[in-house]
Amino acid sequence: MSVLQTIEPKARAVEAIRDAFPAGASIKVKHARRDVVDLEINGHQIEIKWIGDGRLGDVRQLVRSAKRHKRLIAVARWMTPGARALLAEHGIGWVDETGAAEIANGTILVSRTGRATRQKVPSLRWTSSVLATAEALMCDTPATVSAVEAATGLSAGSST
Repeated sequence: MSVLQTIEPKARAVEAIRDAFPAGASIKVKHARRDVVDLEINGHQIEIKWIGDGRLGDVRQLVRSAKRHKRLIAVARWMTPGARALLAEHGIGWVDETGAAEIANGTILVSRTGRATRQKVPSLRWTSSVLATAEALMCDTPATVSAVEAATGLSAGSST
């Protein structure tokens, strides 16, 4: 488990908000309920809610359950494009942990692109079934599925 996953979601949400606003912004935690944190940002009352991964389904659930959309800011790990569009449609601001944000609440306007997420580099290592198949073929096993399956003990799908 990563260090970020061990931090309470409400604390992660507040930290993401602090990262999205300029350093001079006054951000005070007023009250933390079960899943919502009330903040005061430069004198404006705001509610923030952690929605997890930031997928479209997470936002649909938020939209159904939210009572006051105008003061609400959704916070997530990484907000997907579909989730961003649905939030904009309902007038809900959002922030994610990449630093991206879009908030329009009274005189508070924040628009940030965030930092690009690092793409996972595909592994160049062979799987154990590929290694077993290659070894069997180099040891003069006939190049048929049934022969490789018999020689390696792998399933037909892996032997293929």
